[in-house]
Amino acid sequence: MNQNYQNRYVSGYVSAISIIITTIRDNIITRAALERCPVPYEVIISKKRGLGLARNWGARQANHDLLVFLDDDLWLKDEIWKEILSTRKGEFKMIFFEDFPITRVMAIHKQDFWSIGGFDESIQYTGEDRDFYARALLKPLHFVEIPIDLTIHAPHQRRSQNIHIAIRATAENVRFILKYTGMFPRTILKVDFFDRLKNRKIRTLLLQTFLLYYYLLGNRPTFKHGLKGKN
Repeated sequence: MNQNYQNRYVSGYVSAISIIITTIRDNIITRAALERCPVPYEVIISKKRGLGLARNWGARQANHDLLVFLDDDLWLKDEIWKEILSTRKGEFKMIFFEDFPITRVMAIHKQDFWSIGGFDESIQYTGEDRDFYARALLKPLHFVEIPIDLTIHAPHQRRSQNIHIAIRATAENVRFILKYTGMFPRTILKVDFFDRLKNRKIRTLLLQTFLLYYYLLGNRPTFKHGLKGKN
């Protein structure tokens, strides 16, 4: 990293960061992008099962104050380090993709992260990022959006989902909607039916529709830790 770049993007920011990557792969594409990080960093690879648990496990291993969560399949533009390293206490930063907050890149100070309990470890398959975003705003922490065009998602072959995973993931998505309905803009809570239809994910679409009505009409409990359906 040249000195001009360091002076431009590092001066006055944190001196070291903890980078947490959750993955099931051995080949982690994001590692190559870390060579451009202008401050010292440690990399924590978490292969724990369940998205919420995996991210929290990584945060517990961190030795530095600023936690940076990254997907395992990213190329990063140099300008993203300014966004990450300028994260202040009392705020958190994430990327938005099609109206959804996602942890493709997320930066937050350790104290702020644990002040809301980290990620919900009961969430295994999907929506742990939206749930974190919602609870952080309710804390309240200040949200700053990281521009998505500072990242490039590397193409790779998607692993197939079995019917068990599809059901659980869809159920978690529906539960999130029921938990936060009325608290946030509809875009955060939307069930992306049209996206499923457009991409011919008919099985997931049918499951999503069934489970949505199952929880809404059946007055079912929505989270295993005591959140109850509406009376």
